[in-house]
Amino acid sequence: MESTAEPDGSIIARRIIRGVIVRRRSLGTKLAFANVKCKDDTIESVAFRAICFNASSENAFPTKKSVIPYGATVEMCLEHWPDKRSSSTQWQVVSWKILENPCEQAQNASRQDEGGIAYSKYLQMRGYAYLDLQESKAVDRPPRPKCLRDDCNHGRNKALRAKIFAKWLIENMDIDKNDIVLDIAGGKGLLSIELARTARSKCTVVDPLIRKRPNMKYLEKMQAPLPKFLAEYFYNNAETVHSSMAKSSTLFVGLHPDECTEDILEVALKCDKSVAIVPCCVFPSLFPSRRLNNGQTVTLYADFLDYLLEKDSRLQRAELPIDGKNQVIYLKQRGKSKLIH
Repeated sequence: MESTAEPDGSIIARRIIRGVIVRRRSLGTKLAFANVKCKDDTIESVAFRAICFNASSENAFPTKKSVIPYGATVEMCLEHWPDKRSSSTQWQVVSWKILENPCEQAQNASRQDEGGIAYSKYLQMRGYAYLDLQESKAVDRPPRPKCLRDDCNHGRNKALRAKIFAKWLIENMDIDKNDIVLDIAGGKGLLSIELARTARSKCTVVDPLIRKRPNMKYLEKMQAPLPKFLAEYFYNNAETVHSSMAKSSTLFVGLHPDECTEDILEVALKCDKSVAIVPCCVFPSLFPSRRLNNGQTVTLYADFLDYLLEKDSRLQRAELPIDGKNQVIYLKQRGKSKLIH
């Protein structure tokens, strides 16, 4: 532990700890907490306060608990934070870095030779890491309650969401059998399957995670085109812009495409293609440099929508009749999208 004198004469105590994240909690854009298990098996409770971080920080303020990976080995520089409500000592994080990330380790172990990540193996590796950490904590916990997603038919809702978006695309983007759709971050391909079934469109699903695919025998019986699957990441770079898949496609779509939302829109604009995306997560910690035209930092969902719309004055916005994030940002090129030669 060391102490430093502030300009006002007050003494600030600081210390550095290393350990494993065994609990985390996010309270939005201003405050987060974590429990760190150190090498001597002591548990340190620390607080993340947004006021302590800036754009130059090595690791930005964690606006979501997923940014503080459970089971990750971290190093933190802590500062004493006087708690006026009690006599206990509180420590706030002034800087931190992840030394070992179990999510990245699981991704590397699940990476396939032909490209992409085997999703089932990735979940298995994460499960093993979780169980190992639970055993090391050596505490008795009550049985985990039934997953809420099972109660609300999460998979069924996803399929319904894909059907509703597919119907919107057919009605508003004039999709037909002549279109070649690039379904980016399309997961199991539910949206592409629906477009193939209802509009006979040729679709390619681009997603780095290799999942078990739904039964598509009924598409064969209908003589509808089967979606193709491409296991790779989608980035806004010269290689993607000039790739054959971008040149041959007439429409780019993304239903809750997470991190690559902005990339989809920018590549579509560069390639002069029609595009329709339903943004979801903002990821302000991953993209701290995003700014609106007025200079405001993009941290909220409403900010993110405005940020995307500001990329081109031709972009429009619509709303889907689904729960959750339901805003569509789209651009319909006049006539059919142009093919780049």
